[in-house]
Amino acid sequence: APGQSATAVPMNMTNGVLRQYNVTLERQVGNIGLRASFIGTRGGGMLYSLNIDKPQASTIPFTVSRRPWPQFTGTTVYRTDGVWHYDSLQLEVQKRAGPLTFNSSFTWANNINNYSNTQDPYNVTNNWSRDGSDRRLYFVTSATWEVPMGKGRRFLSKAPAAVNGVLGGWTSQAIVTLASPLYFSPAFSGSDPSNTNTSGGLPDCTGDPYAAPQTFNQWFDPKAISIPTSGHYGNCGVNSLKGYPIKVAHLSLAKSFHMTERLKTTFTAQVSDLFNHPHFNNPNNNISNANPGMFTSAVANYNPEKQGYRQIDLKLRFEF
Repeated sequence: APGQSATAVPMNMTNGVLRQYNVTLERQVGNIGLRASFIGTRGGGMLYSLNIDKPQASTIPFTVSRRPWPQFTGTTVYRTDGVWHYDSLQLEVQKRAGPLTFNSSFTWANNINNYSNTQDPYNVTNNWSRDGSDRRLYFVTSATWEVPMGKGRRFLSKAPAAVNGVLGGWTSQAIVTLASPLYFSPAFSGSDPSNTNTSGGLPDCTGDPYAAPQTFNQWFDPKAISIPTSGHYGNCGVNSLKGYPIKVAHLSLAKSFHMTERLKTTFTAQVSDLFNHPHFNNPNNNISNANPGMFTSAVANYNPEKQGYRQIDLKLRFEF
């Protein structure tokens, strides 16, 4: 009916085909294990949707009659010609014996697809975009150290029970995570330069948004980004800006001891975000709003990396 929207779904719609491959090399040097892996995925026939009831971008002001199907307010179609590429190099070093054990891993990843930029229905699959939920670089190391003091250890092995109870038997664990930022898209709002009845969208990238020094109040330079000229969509890519990286360390100290023959107690003191380094969600990405490039919120502490704020926990566990 006139004034309503329409949706076109392929008769034989699939979710595409994924082809995965990997190559791994492993070697042991002394009591240290080494591993290197290359992991990749190729996706074809990926499903995505877009509104095709738009005229081509033009300097001619928008009118309903310029739509391909003016009887509808929008026409959504599902296409199956998307392509997805994922490649990663993963390196790992681990040591599982002795008073010091550790595991360190590093990942380089490239995750891109050609169906995220759907603002121009006449030109979708020629635009490759990064995945906004994947980090390019990710390094994490965890280490456990048996403090060499107390019964059965290098120092104070014959100390009196009282001394051993206070100084002996401690184990320390540290976890450090360093990662490059997530990606996000710049945006503008409040105008329709393409004259397609599309308010806002991707702006034009006219310079290097990181040429100026980065500050918490201006993480990218808004002068390098502008509202598109009349008759055009913006040329900035989807997820072409970078947010805040991860730099966080956690530390814990634990000790187990027997209060009686059957009652075992474990005391743990742990500090998350040891250096209380602030971490932020992506900054204000809209150049049409006030303070573009400014961080306005911090990362929640329930994230897997626990980089929200310093938190100190003391735990006492009884086992019998």
